[in-house]
Amino acid sequence: MSMGKKISIIVLALFSITMFTIAAIEDVMVKNQLITRVKSEILNVSSSETEKVDVMIEKEVHGLYGLSQAANIKNFLSGKEDLKISNDIIDSYFKDIENSEHIFIVNKNGYIVADTDRNLIGKNIMDRQYVIDTLNNKKPVTSEVLVSKSTGELIVVITYPVIVQGDIKGFVANAVKCSSFSKFLKNEGVAKLKSGNTYIVDEKGNLIYHKDKSKIGQMVENQEIKNLVEKMKTGESLLANTIDYNYKGIDKVAAYDFTKNTDWIVITEVDKKQIEEPAKKLIYTLFLILGFIGIIASFVSYLFVAKFTKPLKRVVELIDYTSKLDIKYRKEYEYLLKYKGEVGQIVSAVFNLRKELREIIGKIIEISNVIEANAVKVNSTVDSLKLEADDTMATTEQLAAGMEETSAATEEITATSDAILSNVENIKENIEKAARYADEIKEKAEIIEKDTKDSKNKALKIYEKVKMDLEKAIDDSKQVQRINELADAIIGITSQTNLLALNAAIEAARAGEAGK
Repeated sequence: MSMGKKISIIVLALFSITMFTIAAIEDVMVKNQLITRVKSEILNVSSSETEKVDVMIEKEVHGLYGLSQAANIKNFLSGKEDLKISNDIIDSYFKDIENSEHIFIVNKNGYIVADTDRNLIGKNIMDRQYVIDTLNNKKPVTSEVLVSKSTGELIVVITYPVIVQGDIKGFVANAVKCSSFSKFLKNEGVAKLKSGNTYIVDEKGNLIYHKDKSKIGQMVENQEIKNLVEKMKTGESLLANTIDYNYKGIDKVAAYDFTKNTDWIVITEVDKKQIEEPAKKLIYTLFLILGFIGIIASFVSYLFVAKFTKPLKRVVELIDYTSKLDIKYRKEYEYLLKYKGEVGQIVSAVFNLRKELREIIGKIIEISNVIEANAVKVNSTVDSLKLEADDTMATTEQLAAGMEETSAATEEITATSDAILSNVENIKENIEKAARYADEIKEKAEIIEKDTKDSKNKALKIYEKVKMDLEKAIDDSKQVQRINELADAIIGITSQTNLLALNAAIEAARAGEAGK
């Protein structure tokens, strides 16, 4: 793979790593910013929706307050007016509102005494908690979610007591349809997110309103909201806030607030995935842009490196010639010397190297010629030494033959000495009478014997030393003179040995005569 491709790949890899790192950081930062912004927005939405619910309830309470203060209704509950007038009053009020299922009046015994739904007049609803709370507390009450007995629709009843001279005579009530909250609350599109919606939970945890009508009247399923309900029941003071939770495998971000008079919780939630969706789109777009830039950068780097490496390829060719000891001057590479910067420095260094190599090889050739001439002289000298060595070897062989003769002579001397000893013993036995003379002869004979043995030992030692010196002399052809000196010494020793042998023979002869 060429350097240009390698560098392009490295640039692309580094750019990709940087791009992924930046994208990952941006992904986290953007998502956090979006979630923070959406939390702030849905908290505002939740508070706004809470205010709408409060306004709606206050409006209904205010309308009921007007009915409760009507003299005809007070008189009716006090037994001073007939039913028709009260029915006409509530019918007229009912026509002006759209969110009500029916308007009715209840006496202090819990009976419905007037109703826009005439079928309900006369029914006792004393078992309803909102009836008990209103009659006992003499204050407006908002009920939990109920099922209408006439239509089966889910409703919330808002009451207002009718008090005459401090005595509660009953109350007027409005059965508000839970579905009517949809006019005031955002079912979807909260924070510009399709998944956003608002629902209401009462103080007992029942859903008063939800975009899924099948859930209205049911206990809220979300554990986080259940925890809020439990905290409210303990009297803990709670403020509007945001929470994160998972509902059926879907991560949610929610904000909640509380109504003023009813202790309802108004929750606005959105899917966390939808919040992060813009961040993902942004990251994908960023990836595309940075990827395109990365490809362009790699291409540009490839062109730049190709331009930079083109003269280097020619330099490599020149270096390759040099490695093969082809160092003759090549004019076709001269143009490379015109390059500036690092390339020019490299080219100049290679040209100088080739020049130095040419000079060095020239000197080596000169020295080789001198060495070759010296080698011829050395060969001639070696031949001369070889001849001298051959001569020395011949002389050495002659010396070895002389040594062998000397050894034989020495053995004869030894044999003669043994014979002399035998004769001396015989003479000693036969000349007992001439003991003194014989003793003298014996002493002389013993002296001769000793001298003879000493001569033998000396001759053997000299032989061994001469043999070692000869072996050393053979290894060193330059010690020929020393070998000659040793040869003379050996000859001298041989002469002495012969003289000693002669003297011994003479003395033996004398001894033999004396013995006779």
